[in-house]
Amino acid sequence: MSMNRIILSDLMALGEDNRRDLGSADQALQRADMYRDDRLGAEARRDDMAKRSRSELALMPLVLSHIFAHRVARAAAGAAATVFVGFVMIAIANPLPFRVARWFVPGLLGVVLAVAMLAVHTVATWIAEVVFERRMRAAIATSPDVHEDLDRLAAGPVDVARQLIRRVDGWSLAGTLAGANAAIVMFGFLVFSLVVAREYPGAWTYAEAFAGATLARNVVPICLALVVGTALALLVGLACDRQLRRGTPPWLGVLAHRIAPIIANVVLLLVWFVGKRMAHTAHVLGTMPPLTVRLALAGAAVTAVGVLTTWAALWWRRREYARVGERPMDRPLDLA
Repeated sequence: MSMNRIILSDLMALGEDNRRDLGSADQALQRADMYRDDRLGAEARRDDMAKRSRSELALMPLVLSHIFAHRVARAAAGAAATVFVGFVMIAIANPLPFRVARWFVPGLLGVVLAVAMLAVHTVATWIAEVVFERRMRAAIATSPDVHEDLDRLAAGPVDVARQLIRRVDGWSLAGTLAGANAAIVMFGFLVFSLVVAREYPGAWTYAEAFAGATLARNVVPICLALVVGTALALLVGLACDRQLRRGTPPWLGVLAHRIAPIIANVVLLLVWFVGKRMAHTAHVLGTMPPLTVRLALAGAAVTAVGVLTTWAALWWRRREYARVGERPMDRPLDLA
């Protein structure tokens, strides 16, 4: 009996020691899991991710940086063209600048606009390249905060570059379309005026003056067309930005259809012939057509131009996304 009592007491003491050791081990594990990872393990994982990110950056296609820089440059050049056309319309509406500028319409305006857009495009490309380079450096950089580095390095340089391209998507479309619509409306009207002026005998000597005078007399319809064209460009830019998150809206899919440019060209031809007939009637009668008729003609022209430029911009946009290996037109993207 004494031997059994001794064995039983030893077993009870051994059990208490085991429970005490297990409790200490649980506490040690809890203390070790207070943070996401221990310092040495987190640093090792951070260094491995940074090494892989640097390798990914070294092998990243240059097309990603080119598309980002060109999108930023197109947005800036389009905005500059819109501002330039608006300034020209304000200047022509005043008598003194009009007398000086009408003899240089449209040749000098085209040269000045081309030089200004080229300068803005070049400067914007340089700025975009610097921004892209800094973002790529930040995507592979390390800091004293290990866990912050792990969160940042989780997205590789290619994902960061694609995200940059998506962020400037709407601005690129809006700026490009606004500038293209403004330039086409103004210079298209000037070319139309020159063609009409040179159809009459003796008009070759004052064709530029006739074009400038016609432009000055139709400032209101042209300004309204510029406002409508800019509004359409902003609407398309917002729709393209929302498309990346929610999918393609139906009306944007209609503008991207291959039948859209055909309809736009037909409408432009109709506007051209109707405008020439109106100009001939005004030349014979010596009176300008009613303002409502001119506004309706300007609205039809700017709508057709907007559809045509939108179709071309959306086609180029699909081409750019195909070059980076994405098809955001088929599914929404998570931009968070």
